[in-house]
Amino acid sequence: MCRTEQTLDQFHERLSNDCHHVERTICDKCVYENGKFQLENFPNSELTCPEPNCRATFNIKEIRHLIPTIPNNETTENSDRHKRSHSKERKTEFIWCAYEECGSGQFHIMSQPSSSIVTCVLCKRQTCALHHIKWHKGLTCQEYDQQQQQQEQERQQAIENAEKQCPKCQYINEKNLNSDRTICSICKYEYCPECKADYKEIQKNGLHHHKTTCSRYQDNSKKKSSKSSACTIL
Repeated sequence: MCRTEQTLDQFHERLSNDCHHVERTICDKCVYENGKFQLENFPNSELTCPEPNCRATFNIKEIRHLIPTIPNNETTENSDRHKRSHSKERKTEFIWCAYEECGSGQFHIMSQPSSSIVTCVLCKRQTCALHHIKWHKGLTCQEYDQQQQQQEQERQQAIENAEKQCPKCQYINEKNLNSDRTICSICKYEYCPECKADYKEIQKNGLHHHKTTCSRYQDNSKKKSSKSSACTIL
């Protein structure tokens, strides 16, 4: 342990509900370093509280809270040097197994893009250290990013096309929200460009024939009810 004076915020909370000690005597940084040592050297063993005469066993939720508390690469006072040498350094990061039913985790050194595959010490399945998901087999991380970007573009295009699609014949027309109606270029059906309600029905019976979510919708029923419900006292 560091045996140095630390600010009170380094001792402010109990590490586990199972801890037996009333006060903490070991700072957050040392708790982190102890946890890191245990996980690196005894990955299949239970992680326990380092406080004297405690030995409470941390559950998965408590370990997940414990591990990120202190930066796991460079200390704060070395942050400037860290920024200058970032491209050359071997970055150490704690990676949780992407398979939730496993619950294991381990420290992993990210030295180059090809090192983003993490094989779990417990279940032996692979996790992507960069994306924190199950390993994208057959794709590098760069290819996976490109695939995700393309899928997002296709999703946005599909949404845009659906908004422009004629509700009658499904032809994709130009969308103009400044106009109160769209006339389909193929079947000539007239509809609201926002909610796609039948424009002739709206024109004939009123704005309450727009969908209620449409910005053009107006509820006329309240006006009608106010006229018919007036009471006359003789």
